[in-house]
Amino acid sequence: MHPPPDGSPAVTAGVDCVLRAWIRLGNGELLQPNAPSYTGTSIIREILWPDASGNSLGSPYLFLTTGVNDSYQAFDLVATAPVDAVGAEVLLFLQGGGLGGIDQTAYFDDVSFGQVPEPGSAVLVMVGLGALALRARSRGGPNC
Repeated sequence: MHPPPDGSPAVTAGVDCVLRAWIRLGNGELLQPNAPSYTGTSIIREILWPDASGNSLGSPYLFLTTGVNDSYQAFDLVATAPVDAVGAEVLLFLQGGGLGGIDQTAYFDDVSFGQVPEPGSAVLVMVGLGALALRARSRGGPNC
């Protein structure tokens, strides 16, 4: 396996990953949807999947055109790492459309990216912890 380019986080091909960002607009602002006229704004969340050579293998992205206001809210983008992906690059930005533009400010906080644990892994961890608890209990102690 090759290291991811440019210090991006490593990913395992075929595993689901989640990009979570807490997003809010400036005080009193509401997102001005840019569809269908493409004259408003939208927040773009995107994951780029580089291969070992640094070439992009595509990018799932999601436009936020509603639901964002001036209070922080968590928004997730879940995507599966492509077969040849060795890393991930995350993009978050406010995009304006049309002429004249709309003056808005977007704030991003507590941005995280990681692989979603497989259900089987969680079960194995729980079984292991249960076995340790039983072992400790069966050993007993002076009060048993």
